Amino acid sequence: MPRVADDAVRFAEQLLSLVDTGRTSSTYKLATLLALIDVAVESTDPVDGAPTRVRAKRVAERVVELYWPQSAVYGAVPGGALVQSPQAGVIPARLADWRQRHGIGSRATLDDARRVDPAGWTDLEHDLVARVLQMPIPRLQRFGDGARATERRFIFDYAWHDKESPGRLMAVEFDDWLHLQPGVGEHLVRLAPLLRPVIHSKWIDLVAAYNAGLHDVRQLDEFLFGAQRVNLDVLREPLTDLQMGRCFYCDLPMRRAVHVDHFIPWSRNPDNRLDNLVAADDRCNASKSASLASHPHLASWVARTTGSRLDDLASATGWQRDAVASAHTAAASYRWMPAGARLWSSVDDYEELDPDRIGSLLALLRPSP
Repeated sequence: MPRVADDAVRFAEQLLSLVDTGRTSSTYKLATLLALIDVAVESTDPVDGAPTRVRAKRVAERVVELYWPQSAVYGAVPGGALVQSPQAGVIPARLADWRQRHGIGSRATLDDARRVDPAGWTDLEHDLVARVLQMPIPRLQRFGDGARATERRFIFDYAWHDKESPGRLMAVEFDDWLHLQPGVGEHLVRLAPLLRPVIHSKWIDLVAAYNAGLHDVRQLDEFLFGAQRVNLDVLREPLTDLQMGRCFYCDLPMRRAVHVDHFIPWSRNPDNRLDNLVAADDRCNASKSASLASHPHLASWVARTTGSRLDDLASATGWQRDAVASAHTAAASYRWMPAGARLWSSVDDYEELDPDRIGSLLALLRPSP
């Protein structure tokens, strides 16, 4: 165990050094790191654990997803759109242009963007994904700037260079696997709750530097990374009906204000898919906050996720669900928690984590062969 811990610390130090070293000219490197962490989390098998490789195209798609809410109008800057790079035509700017041309509101989801113009969105996403494959991914592991930059592939190995044409990069037969170095998948997943706020902080500093007059860091943090940037209110009534009018956690009739809660906290992994959302009364929601829920709550969540009623709700609301990705996110969140860690049970009440019990519950999330 000490050796594993030492390896994780060494990896984290290299990753932070990568973020700090060199002159960052845009938020691309930060977005790509966050996307890689998210994809590693969402690729964690409930039984086998962290991945050894991930698809670069999925990482690139996740970069686009991260930038989408940030492309909305931000009232504190002239013109409304935040500048995230000195270069024209970058991903946030193109997404902002898409919003403006199609009249899409600030709290619209990516599914909303796809529905407005399916063919146009497919073409735009194709171009943006190719850009990420061509530039930030092959350059992610470079330390320093210009001719003095050196590449150290301590995160992943890959089979292409940054001169590849977009056509070849997006070809069906193109080998876009990112082969994670030994232990890196587990490091990314285990360290995600610690790495994420550090990367957020660097991102906020960079955006503030490119946009004069931004002094409210909390407001900027909420705009860039906040859980409420997507309108979850439309799910309040459908989720309440699904739960027969009862709070997901205390199982009492919801006579107080109803909240849509992220079962796996947003701070651990930003998952707005239907599987990760539950209806809770305001008292339970406020008390649980960013804690992981206890064994009985996880058991209830597993039973709901592996059932069929969410399919009907997804069809009725048009809200995205991905049972596999949400199951993997839950596995990544619980799997490496140490024995005795505190899990939220009810208002002002916690219980100690039992690894064997957690392992049995996570095993139920794996689909039957």
